[in-house]
Amino acid sequence: VSTQSTGSDRRDSMDTVPAKIVRGCFQEKAHSDGIWAVAWSEVDDTIISGSVDNLVRTWACELHPDGTGALSHKSDLIGHELGVVSLSCNQTGSMVVSCGLDCQIKIWDVAGSLIRSIDAGAVECWTAAVSPDAHFVASGSQSGNVNIWSIDNGEKEATLKTNSGAFVMCVAYNAFNAGRTLACGASDGSISVFDTFAGKLMHTIEVHNMPIRSLCFAPNSNQLIAACDDGLVALYDAQDGSTIAAMQGHTSWVLGVAHSPTTPQLASCSSDKSVKIWDIRERTCHTTFRESHSDQVWGVAYRPSGTHLVSCSDDRSMVVYDVSV
Repeated sequence: VSTQSTGSDRRDSMDTVPAKIVRGCFQEKAHSDGIWAVAWSEVDDTIISGSVDNLVRTWACELHPDGTGALSHKSDLIGHELGVVSLSCNQTGSMVVSCGLDCQIKIWDVAGSLIRSIDAGAVECWTAAVSPDAHFVASGSQSGNVNIWSIDNGEKEATLKTNSGAFVMCVAYNAFNAGRTLACGASDGSISVFDTFAGKLMHTIEVHNMPIRSLCFAPNSNQLIAACDDGLVALYDAQDGSTIAAMQGHTSWVLGVAHSPTTPQLASCSSDKSVKIWDIRERTCHTTFRESHSDQVWGVAYRPSGTHLVSCSDDRSMVVYDVSV
């Protein structure tokens, strides 16, 4: 059953909404250029950012009982020759995978050491995701394929082909079934769902006609969430490809989406410069942050405990929110 929901806030004043910006947890010039990717590791509460300035940076996030906090720079992970467009952590947060415009996939220890560098080849990697067992990295390509790489030896293990052949802009593993299901979103609006164990395409979801920018799976579920340039945050059943809901609210491209690891909550971000917090059960947006950033917001990532969220933007800043509603 398909339902369409509104993103109009029940409460829109930041003084009264349940989610709020953490005072002091704002990094105005975190990079020298736009920040296109962000992740949050449970190892020492480390936030990782990736920027068009070619750098991956790690940050210590201190969160205090009085609701204040602080972000402090820890280290630079230097190696990419062109902008960093994607970041992914393994489930324990000990490993970070970055993907850059230089067609390099780099695997780092969260402490800052480079474990492995994979030269994916021209147009063969745009975004990357780590498998739940941390043995593989899936990367989307401009040729319409998803390449599976071995973290252990850096070799390409498989190529999964979409029907559309369109530029693959995002990939996501489903940890619920140990990564057997993998989904990718493409520039033509299609979403392809694969069985990675069998190495075959299960089905193609063809609902959108504009690029899919970001995908994620809900924890302990086959529910797939998509962020699309048509302004929708859409929910699908990855098992059969059926539409569960389509949530409206953003006034421009939805660039990033993340599901809380502990609650039925979803965060989205957009080129309309806003960050939205959604209640999945009610299919409604309960908080919109319209003034956190002065430019389009590329990414959002939850703290592994689910209590906080971080966003990153083309304005070079990062903002941390308390979302423990």
